Amino acid sequence: MAMMVVGFRLGNDETGQQLTAVVTQSGYFHKNHGMYGRPGRYRCHYDPQRLPLEHPVQRSVAKLRELHGTQLRKGRSRSLIPPASVRVDVDEPDSTPEDVINAFVGAAPNEPKSLEDAVRAFYRAIGAPIPPLRQDRVARAWQVAQPRNSRAAQLLRTLTHGVPVTYSRGSAGFTVSVDAVRIRVGGAEGDLDRAGVTELHAALDAWLRLNAGKGESMR
Repeated sequence: MAMMVVGFRLGNDETGQQLTAVVTQSGYFHKNHGMYGRPGRYRCHYDPQRLPLEHPVQRSVAKLRELHGTQLRKGRSRSLIPPASVRVDVDEPDSTPEDVINAFVGAAPNEPKSLEDAVRAFYRAIGAPIPPLRQDRVARAWQVAQPRNSRAAQLLRTLTHGVPVTYSRGSAGFTVSVDAVRIRVGGAEGDLDRAGVTELHAALDAWLRLNAGKGESMR
C-alpha cells in the first residue's frame, strides 16, 4: 500500500551529523538523527488527541517546519535531501520509522525545493486544505509601493497565488517561493546569464515586497 510523505534531510559537514524528518499523510512524525553513514536513532511521534480538527497532519507539519528552522540555526544547513513530497510503497500500520524514512530517502528527488513548496504539494496530493496567504500580507505587498519594474509586478502576482518563480540555465538557476529564495550556481559555465540576472532581480523585488514587515517601507 502506498502513501504520501513530506520531509527533508539536513547535515553539518563539520560535525558529520545529519537529521532526517518525515511526516506521513496519517499525521505520523518520523525522525532520524546520527552521524553520516551510520544508522542513527529513529523516533516516531503521533498524538491524535492533540491534533487539530481540520486535518490530522497539520500539527505534525507545524512540527516539521519548526524542526527545519531549528536545525538550520544549529548549523545543519547542508541540504542532503531537499524538502520533497513523494509517494512511498509502505503500509504505515505495519511499518517502522526506519521503514518510512528509508522509503522516503529512496524516493525523494534531488532537486531544489523550499519546504513550503513541498508542504503545499503534499497537501494537494492528500486533499488537505492549503492555508491561503494572509490577505493583510498580500495587501501590504502592494501598499509599500508599486514595483517600478513591470516584470517584478507580474512576479509579485505570481507569488501571491502561491506559485514559485523558477529559472534554470544548465547548472545555474534559482527558485523563489513565497517564503524562501534558493539559488544554485555551478562552475564558470553555469553562471547566470543576463536574462537570468534580470529575472532574479525582478523576483527578489517581488519577494521582498511580499515579505515586508509591518512598518517597513520600500521605495
